[in-house]
Amino acid sequence: MRMTVDSARDAADAPSRAGSQRLERALDITV
Repeated sequence: MRMTVDSARDAADAPSRAGSQRLERALDITV
């Protein structure tokens, strides 16, 4: 179960990580 739970967490975190990176890039561009 740990493997599946970890993989599920990673899959759920992936979009948020990508979104945060996009925000950082956008902030860098605006600044």
